[in-house]
Amino acid sequence: MIPGCWSFRLRSVNQDLCLTESVFPEDSDPAYVVNVQALPDADFEFLDDSGAIVDEICFGQPVTFSDMSSLNDLNCQDPTYAWSIVPNSGYTYVTPFTNNSLSPDVIFNDPGIYNVTQNITNLCGASVPITKQIIILGDPTVNFTIPSFAACEVLAGQISNGFTLDFSDPTIAPIYSETPFEPTMFIWTVTGLGVTTSDYTFQGGTGHKIGDE
Repeated sequence: MIPGCWSFRLRSVNQDLCLTESVFPEDSDPAYVVNVQALPDADFEFLDDSGAIVDEICFGQPVTFSDMSSLNDLNCQDPTYAWSIVPNSGYTYVTPFTNNSLSPDVIFNDPGIYNVTQNITNLCGASVPITKQIIILGDPTVNFTIPSFAACEVLAGQISNGFTLDFSDPTIAPIYSETPFEPTMFIWTVTGLGVTTSDYTFQGGTGHKIGDE
């Protein structure tokens, strides 16, 4: 049989008793149901609060472990779900969900890289556990190797009336925090006594960069 709900009702006619019909269960009662269960095949996705699929999310935001297993669209299944998260701290299940819910909501309070495992068991046995990784992003940081330095506008290779700062130079390049604190947007500003936007220009674009320095 194909997995799912199968309803049965037996009707019999006795040829020797005036074609009297017997029915079980009676028409007024629910039909007899056979529950054909499928061997579970685990699978899931991470969803943000808008329902979009994600593999990373900021700390403190809810994420749904959305069940996509082979039992997802089948009726009359009676599986037991077991979710595990490694590391086993830094997160909470959103009430009323638990680690045995079908598709629980979880809030990660600590940035980091977490491995989430889904396991499903029913009368046919247990699924092969499936593990997926989610990155919980934290607040990024940036530092400079040296806080300040002096330069002359007449240095070799510089323009005649100014000085070009090349922050790809490792001696002055900014030091950014790494995953899960890696920044994805960069905004550069230039300040100083009497400095205006006419005193400088950003080469090859502006000081507002997404995904690049």
